[in-house]
Amino acid sequence: MIKNIIMLVIFSLIGWVIYVQFFGDTKDIELRNKLLNTGKDFGKSVVDIFKNESTKIQGGKYNEVFDKLDEAIKSLKKADAAKNEHSTEIERLSEEKDRLEKLIAENKDKESKGLDPNSENNQKLKKLAEDIIALTNKMEQK
Repeated sequence: MIKNIIMLVIFSLIGWVIYVQFFGDTKDIELRNKLLNTGKDFGKSVVDIFKNESTKIQGGKYNEVFDKLDEAIKSLKKADAAKNEHSTEIERLSEEKDRLEKLIAENKDKESKGLDPNSENNQKLKKLAEDIIALTNKMEQK
């Protein structure tokens, strides 16, 4: 119902703009130009909002991933605290996470220039997560 009303309003406005273009007087044409400029400004505002939000999202898109990896590594350390059988492997995973975190932070400047330097880092993050899962499975088997 609401969708139909909105579509009716949009088509009415388009029809009115076309009518005014051919049959309107100067007052109607001024009103049409004002309406079109307002629509253009609104469109630019929406685009700016989406650009701003996407920048915010991209700025923090890896934070959640690193937080979860950090939690997983901490839980592995706790699970291995008594036996210390896998401490070197856990430490290697922790160092790899820290190294990737630094790489991604350094690449933020390149991202703003339109490049995607983190595509390789995404693969490394995936590999790190798989290594953590493999170590967890290995520790569960013992």
